[in-house]
Amino acid sequence: MRYCIITILTICANTGCLRAPDTRVITTEIAVYDDFPDGEPGISQGASASYTGVYDGKIYLAGGCNFPETPAADGGEKRYYKGIYAADITDGNAEELKWKKVGELPEASAYGVSVSTPRGIICAGGTGYNGAIKRAYIISRTERSDTIKTEALPDMPYAMDNMCGAYSNNTIYISGGKTDGIPACTFITLNLDSLEAGWQVREPFPGRARLQPVGMIYKSGNDTEYRILGGYSPPTETEGAVVAGDGYKYSVAENKWTYMPYPAENQKEYMTFSGATAVQINDTAAAVCGGVNKTIFATALDREQKLIRAAAAGDTIQIAALQQEKRQYMTSPPPWYKFNNKLLLYSTSANTCREIAEAPCFALAGSSSAISGDTLYFLGGEIKPGIRTAQVVRVIIKH
Repeated sequence: MRYCIITILTICANTGCLRAPDTRVITTEIAVYDDFPDGEPGISQGASASYTGVYDGKIYLAGGCNFPETPAADGGEKRYYKGIYAADITDGNAEELKWKKVGELPEASAYGVSVSTPRGIICAGGTGYNGAIKRAYIISRTERSDTIKTEALPDMPYAMDNMCGAYSNNTIYISGGKTDGIPACTFITLNLDSLEAGWQVREPFPGRARLQPVGMIYKSGNDTEYRILGGYSPPTETEGAVVAGDGYKYSVAENKWTYMPYPAENQKEYMTFSGATAVQINDTAAAVCGGVNKTIFATALDREQKLIRAAAAGDTIQIAALQQEKRQYMTSPPPWYKFNNKLLLYSTSANTCREIAEAPCFALAGSSSAISGDTLYFLGGEIKPGIRTAQVVRVIIKH
């Protein structure tokens, strides 16, 4: 177990952050744990794209995936997990997380959506050994406080993975990712008070598909807005890859989508929100951790399309050159990838971002997040393609 604390002071101005929009000094206390669950062979090495949430004084981590035996760069096989783990967080200053395996998912999976609700942690979609998943369910405790149960919710209308989601007013919002294996602009909702109605298929968001975006909520007056930011669109035969930092907002009251530009025009390179994780702080703010570098990741995506074209043309020289580039991409040290190492505070009211902390522990892709009061948790993720981390980052925001 490794545990360290870093304290950072930040001036946060006009972001609508936390509970007031004024200028104030924020103290960010960062603790890094090397405490990851170990209830399944291989998971102690760390996992990405897990389902996470906070419920009943505990933080939960379930599922996820990694390459525990052979690295992805050497053709290793991805392993999916199904264990559900819980750690008590009622002591917000604990020096370790004591994980306990409390159950199992219906199937080993990762890359779905999870949201914390008063009723439990809702998990939807994802992918596993048998492909993409339609299933949705809620993890909650039984009458015995030391055991949990998983209860089925209505299946989604499609099998979805690598999407994003958010929760507000007893409604789950899910968008983006792949729909039945194809990148799509899908948008669906589920009202927990009307489960018999099932998932509702809404108007898709405009533009190209977005894989691994982030979702969040903005509430103002009588309207609720769902936001989708970032994500990437794979290359096609006619178009190159897009790694986005802009997004769209959906007004529940008006039932329409509106474009949202980059939150900070001069920070496009790292502020892509693609592969990042977002955690809702309140009705007007969210924290965003990690994410890939726009140029480096887009180049890697386009390389795959170039390899397909070179193979179709029988261009062995081009194939060899591209494969060498791909090998370098997969085997470079973590700093080379320039994952975003800044913890960002995003104002959903103003569509602006501010840096509230900078540290190597935030340079992640595919991490999962949860919140309890003013304490944020970022669990696992990868520090470079195919290489996971077993760290859990706890951030206490004081203001």
